[in-house]
Formats: sequence, C-alpha cells, structure tokens
Amino acid sequence: MELLTNIMETIKTYDGTDAYRKDCRYIKGIYYKKNVQCFNIDGTWYRINSNKIVFDHEVKKWVLRESYPNIIDGIVDIDDSTPIMGKFTPNITKNDYLYYNGSLYLTLNDSFLINNKYITEGLNGKYYFKNQAVPREFTTKVKPRRENFYSFAYNYGSDPLIPIFSENFDKGFKGMPLLSDAWKHLGKFTFGVEFETEAGAIPEKYLINNGLIACRDGSITGFEYTTIPLKGESGIQCIKTSGYLLDKYCVCSPNESLHIHIGGYPRTIKNIAALYRLGVLIEHQIYSMFPYYYINTSNFKRKGYCNPLYKLDANLNDAKSIFIGIYNYLSGGANTFNKFPTGTHPMDRSGQHKWEISPRYHWLNLIPLIWGNRGTVEFRCHIPTVRSQKVINWLFITVAILKYALKHTKELTSEILSKLPEITLKDILQEAYPDNISNILIDYIKQRKLHYGNRNDIVGEMEIISERTSKLDLFTLTEFV
Repeated sequence: MELLTNIMETIKTYDGTDAYRKDCRYIKGIYYKKNVQCFNIDGTWYRINSNKIVFDHEVKKWVLRESYPNIIDGIVDIDDSTPIMGKFTPNITKNDYLYYNGSLYLTLNDSFLINNKYITEGLNGKYYFKNQAVPREFTTKVKPRRENFYSFAYNYGSDPLIPIFSENFDKGFKGMPLLSDAWKHLGKFTFGVEFETEAGAIPEKYLINNGLIACRDGSITGFEYTTIPLKGESGIQCIKTSGYLLDKYCVCSPNESLHIHIGGYPRTIKNIAALYRLGVLIEHQIYSMFPYYYINTSNFKRKGYCNPLYKLDANLNDAKSIFIGIYNYLSGGANTFNKFPTGTHPMDRSGQHKWEISPRYHWLNLIPLIWGNRGTVEFRCHIPTVRSQKVINWLFITVAILKYALKHTKELTSEILSKLPEITLKDILQEAYPDNISNILIDYIKQRKLHYGNRNDIVGEMEIISERTSKLDLFTLTEFV
C-alpha cells in the first residue's frame, strides 16, 4: 500500500507543474515528466533543458544534437500571420523560402505557404508576405546571384551530380499521364536535355526529384537546367514537367539555346562516319527550321555555337577514311586515332573546360560520342524554349536521324558524296515512325520553315516573345505523346 501511494504521489517537476511520480524520471535531484520534459534516446533519458537534445521537425522527434550536425533554425509553421520558428534537418525536396521582416528564412515545407491569404509566391520561387516590401529578385524574373542560389555544387557540367539526382528521380518522380505510347518508338535510345535560360530560377525543391540539375554556363546570364539521362515513358514525362517549371519560373531570350544529347548510338567507325555524312547531306534542311542567323550565331551572340559541319574530302568513299577525317578535325589534329575508348579530348584533358574545345560548336556534335564516357550525340541547333512539345518534337526528329544513319550505314559511306541520293527529313521521319507520328512532325517542320523562310525573324525573337505572351505560340503544337 505504501509503494502504491509513493507511485501515485503528485510531485513538482522542473518547471513547477504537477505530475505523478510514476510518470517522471528523477535526474540530478529534479523530476522531469517522461516524454514531455525528458526523452529516451537510444536507451538514455535526456532532460529537455540539457542542451544535448533538440526537436527535429523534419523527423518529428527529439534527437541528439551531436548526431544531427546539419540541423538548422527555420520556420516550421505559421500561426495566422506570424511565423513559428523551430529546428529541422534540411530536405531540399521539401524545404522552401519565406522572406520575413527583412530576412530570408528556410521553411520546413510549403504546405503552410501555399494558398495562405497573407503570403504570395514570387516568380523566382520564394514566398513573401503580401504587406511587406521585398527585394526585387523575389518578385520578378531577374538574374539571381547564381553562386549561392542552390545548396548543391554549381558546376559547368551535370556529371558529378547525376548519380544522386538519378537516385532521387527513380524514387520520387511522379510524372503526369501521357496521351499515347508514342514514346515506345524512341526504342532503346536515351536522352538528356539542356535548357538555357536568361533569368529566373526553379525552386530547389522541384529539381532533385524531377531530374533537373542547375549548371553553370558562362555564355548565358541565367541557369542552364540539364536533365539526368532519361529514357522511355518517364523521360517524356520529365520533359513535360521541365517545360511546366521553366514556363512558370524562368524566361528565355535569343541569346540562349536548347541542346539534346542522345545516347545509345553505336560508337564504331562505320556508324560515326555514316551519321556525319548524313548530317552534311541534311544540314540545310535543319537550318531552314530555325532563325536565319543560326548558321552563324556570331552575328548576334559571342561566337558561332552551332556552325555547319566541317566539309571533308567529298571524294572519300569508305567509312574508315571518312572517320579518320572526322577524327583529325574534331581532335584539332592533336593526335592519331588508335581505338575506342579514346580517353579525354586533347583540348580539355581535365574535363572542366569544354568551351575550349572549338570543334564542338557545330549543330551536330560528335565529340561526346568519340571522347570521354558519355557516349552521346549532341544536337545543338535549337532555339531556346519552355514549350515541352517543341522539345519532344525535336527529340523525335533527332532520334529519327540516328535511326536512319544506323539503317543506311553502308550506303552513306560507300559512295563519294556527289553520288549519294537526296535525303529529306520527310523521308527520314516516314521511315522511322508510323503515319500518325511522322505526319505531325512533318507538318511541324513545314510551319517552322514557313515562319523562318522570309528572314524576318532572324534571331528568333518573335518566337520567344510569343511563348511569353500566348499559350498558343506561333506554331500549332499537336500533342501526340
């Protein structure tokens, strides 16, 4: 009876409140109520006032400070119009930013920001209270300070971050449903897209799960958003999601461009020679789809970024001779081909100065296929865009070119150039896809040729402006996937 009385005895705890003795721990001469004023972590009870523990709102439990060194102070909720401060472990897939009383705070997530009557979102993805004055970069698509905008490394290429972004994409990407299974006609080819922007910034929480990496590019003022290597259905879904995010948060100008890398094309002498030959034969048709100055962008940019292909000896009629000519030009004459793999490019041994490889600046760039570990063909001749359907159209066109080169390797490399038959993009598309796809792409190419045929829109400014001001755009963009 005496033991029961002791257990049910009411005592004063460390903060003066009453509690049953049975519900408390006696630590250093003071009572603490369990799971309220003290907490069991890994078998040891810690006092709330010991400074050894902290409540992590990300994991929703009390944790040891020394075990969570990255924990930060931020906003964990909002009561009416007053932020509630707390601590949490950063999670870039959930955290957001709120500008409050002259300072920028990281928030636990965006659930208490979205649709809050006191709060609105700026075009650069940061939130602010409607009745407070905020810096201009949070309310307009100005050029952000790029060095410290994101928590991950800001590199000239995406390669170092691809593993972690790919892992998160595989786990967390939720793509929108597609209209058809047209993506199956891309076969085993993989693809990656490089979106160059003039200004604006996609919030970090939207990047890692959607396979988008923000990269450095000294030739533009905004971020370059590069996708991880993609394929199939999820790859098309990723392009659509990317277009939505870019349209909402970024803007483009004629000073940028869009590049596509296609993987899965064989790295062999014959196949490379055939693709280069095909590129020479169709490049006038490629240029006809784009602004007049794209054949020499130095007319309005720093230099030519998608020049015509180097014209080899037109009398070559065997794959090896054609390839050796290609290799000598693309290497800058710096070395002699031995075998694949070829290692790093002689103009960029470190792999950190790709802009110094001058032979890469052609509309069809085979350097990442011949050198290094990427094994991709880069198509560089495309106007910057936030319209995902344009990107998808261009992707299907470029894959069709690769398919054609693969199927016609022997014919493309066994004759001198003048004896090869005329090859049109229409032929290439009709051979690669069923009528319902090829007809849409052929019509799209016709529209582009008509628009750029009069040379009025010589740098593509009209097309870019139309994207900003009209959801219809200058072209009829039929969605087929």
